[in-house]
Amino acid sequence: MDEQALVATRRSLHAVAELVIAGPQHRAAGTIRLQVTPGGFGGVATPLRVEGTDLVWDGGRTPLTGTYRDLATAAGVEAGPPVGVYSETSGTEPDDAVRIDPTAADVLAAWFAAGDAALRELAPDAKPVIWPEHFDLAITLDEVNYGVSPGDATHPQPYA
Repeated sequence: MDEQALVATRRSLHAVAELVIAGPQHRAAGTIRLQVTPGGFGGVATPLRVEGTDLVWDGGRTPLTGTYRDLATAAGVEAGPPVGVYSETSGTEPDDAVRIDPTAADVLAAWFAAGDAALRELAPDAKPVIWPEHFDLAITLDEVNYGVSPGDATHPQPYA
């Protein structure tokens, strides 16, 4: 896997999570929590989700291309992060270009799916959450956080 493609795709998916799914969901339902869904991730209180290289919602789907604002407009929501919830953001603006490599998107979706399965095995009563500010998947068990990350600024590869 080309590391540059993986990093660019991870950054773009992080921005979709924050600007297109979590921000609109927070404005509509008061929660930033996201979840692993088949082929990707999505909101817990809205039907918006990423499936492979597409943004999907009830009655529609569009490829993850153009800008984050384009994606949000296609889905009928307003692009933008959750306001007043956290200060550490993806650093992406609504008019920035989305850059998705299909192979990297598949790798990251598989990583989230494997992490979700492992966390559910570790704590069957816990519900893993993708937190949009860090774009990581985590649970808390006995006051300890456990999770997986698709990578970050200091570690470009997925890790647990």
